This record gives sequence, C-alpha cells and structure tokens, in this order.
Amino acid sequence: MKRTLVLAALLTLSPFTISFAQTAGAVQPVGKDMIAIYGHGNSKCSEYLDFAARGQETVSKNYQVWVNGFISAYNTLVSSTGNVARGKRSEDIMGWMTRYCQQNPNAYFQRATIELLRSMEAGEF
Repeated sequence: MKRTLVLAALLTLSPFTISFAQTAGAVQPVGKDMIAIYGHGNSKCSEYLDFAARGQETVSKNYQVWVNGFISAYNTLVSSTGNVARGKRSEDIMGWMTRYCQQNPNAYFQRATIELLRSMEAGEF
C-alpha cells in the first residue's frame, strides 16, 4: 500500500504527467480537412517555448519524440522517398521547430510540424 502511494505521488509530480495529460484528440483544420490531433500537437508553440526556456528538458524531449513520430508516420504513409528528413539529426530538426515557434508563437505545434515537413519536401531544410 505504501509503495502504491509513493508511486502515485511521483506520477502526480512528474513532468511526464504534463505529457500524458494531452492525450485526448482535438480536431484541427489541415487544409480543407478536419483531423484529430493527439498529444503535443494540440499545444501552442508558445507552450513548447515556455518549457524549453524554463529548462524542462524532459518535457522538451517529449515534444521531440512527438515530432519524430509525426515524421515517421509521414515517411510510412506519404513520403515518396521513405525518408523526408534525409539524415537530419533530431537536434537540427528541433532547432528548426524552435525558430518556427519563435516566429509563430500562437501556431499549434502540429502546424509547425506540418510546415517543417513542407520545408523538407521542398528541399529548403
């Protein structure tokens, strides 16, 4: 019983709690379509920047994992080459995301990721 209470307390205080709290899907427009977005894609860019500025590395890494998953899904389902990132490192990808979010703090993180993919497809990044 004591062990369960300690585990519950740790999960309540953990930075992972923030990540898991965003699992519900929200419908967002993508082009002419409305699609359900799960996880960090529902966050505004300003929220991502805030976590990064406060040095909350665990949460920032969770955003990185979300982007990597989005890119992997794109590679699997859409990309004609199977590797839209063409060997770019996650750190460089997140640098692009950070710059986009600084310029567009009210954009949803999912929108930033779509713009990243467009930039990669166009060979601009």
